[in-house]
Amino acid sequence: MAEPTLLYINQATALHSNTITHLQQHFKITHADDCQHALHLAAKTPPDLILIEINLAEDSTINIIPSFREWTQTPILVYSDNDNINDKLHAFSLGANDYILKSCHPQELLARLHAAFRISKKLQKSLSTSTLKIGHLEVDLLQRKVALKGTPLSLSQKEYNLLKVLSIHHGKVVTQSQLLKEVWGKEYQSKLQYLRVYIGQLRKKLKSRKNSPHLIHTISGVGYRLEPPQA
Repeated sequence: MAEPTLLYINQATALHSNTITHLQQHFKITHADDCQHALHLAAKTPPDLILIEINLAEDSTINIIPSFREWTQTPILVYSDNDNINDKLHAFSLGANDYILKSCHPQELLARLHAAFRISKKLQKSLSTSTLKIGHLEVDLLQRKVALKGTPLSLSQKEYNLLKVLSIHHGKVVTQSQLLKEVWGKEYQSKLQYLRVYIGQLRKKLKSRKNSPHLIHTISGVGYRLEPPQA
């Protein structure tokens, strides 16, 4: 069985050598020393796990997490000296899966990385049929990727989430209220303008050519239905 791949993000001039030495025995490690480099590496070769080491209180590396979460659900673990509860909660709110203190035993770090990897693999297995195909549209629920006629589409997080709900229920009407609740939250269920704007943006991106028919159909006063044109 191939070693799990780990993207290790650390902006320090010198790596935490003890950490690297220990982890290299169990993972194939790729190192990134800044956020831009990390995003490039992850997009080029998606890792099984992402470990972000925070070295100083003012280290802003953690803010890369939402950028990852726009397109991947790869487990992200934060490794830090900071035991402040607010910083921990902030990491989780950004999308981290775990927060590990550097004071922990190396075996605990290893165990938590392996646990995250196992959970991720189980999820991938359960979503082995995670790519929805609606006509020429493909929506990969696991990698959060969308392609139309084989061409990747660049969607914002909200656009993707909206398309995801419509795709899961393709061929059926999804009410305006349900879409607003699932994509924006229940407090936005009356904000129809939000929905109309994003539906309009999605329609533009889902047109393969100028005169091609819409994939998203409006059901007046009710909601929307995602359905490919009849052959």
